[in-house]
Amino acid sequence: MGEPSCAVLPGSLPGTLLGKVLPKTQKEQLPTMFWLCSIGVNSVINAHVR
Repeated sequence: MGEPSCAVLPGSLPGTLLGKVLPKTQKEQLPTMFWLCSIGVNSVINAHVR
């Protein structure tokens, strides 16, 4: 059950850093970027844990 929360932090760090340098239109897409990154990291974690 701890796996999804492990994926959120690495997925949100790049978005947080990019949010400081991206234009406003791209900042509005950051939640989608967080979501996609967290899914990707979660998939990698699940592939290596199982």
